[in-house]
Amino acid sequence: MPLRPPLALCVLLPTALAADAATTIVRGPYLRLATPTGMVVHWRTDTTEPSVVRFGLARDQLTRSAKAGGVGTEHVVQLTKLEPATRYFYVPVTGNDKSKPGGEDSPLTGRINSFGTPPRPGPVRPGPPASGSSAIPAPKTPPKPPCATPS
Repeated sequence: MPLRPPLALCVLLPTALAADAATTIVRGPYLRLATPTGMVVHWRTDTTEPSVVRFGLARDQLTRSAKAGGVGTEHVVQLTKLEPATRYFYVPVTGNDKSKPGGEDSPLTGRINSFGTPPRPGPVRPGPPASGSSAIPAPKTPPKPPCATPS
């Protein structure tokens, strides 16, 4: 008679393996509500986990992190205290590091993206005319009337 594993082992082992499966981003990330000093990063995952974004001024120096409260599959994280007119690199953190709540120290498994913050609003400065403009500039001096010929 062949040996059969206990029923509990057959049920619990697949569940335990699924809990350690890699998280997949199924939508996004995409950016919303850009301001000179802030940005919102939004994405969706296939498993429930905390919402954490690592970001920084260089692709290899994502030294800052931001997180939203709670856990879920819909992630919306506000990045604040950014500099205007500056390029930032960011990555949503997936696959929680079980030793650190919030996942801030998780290994970066996603693609590193970038965005630029808009400049601070200021006075409108006139620029050069748009290229390809169909407008015909007005003449600088009025045209001379045609010469009359004596009859």
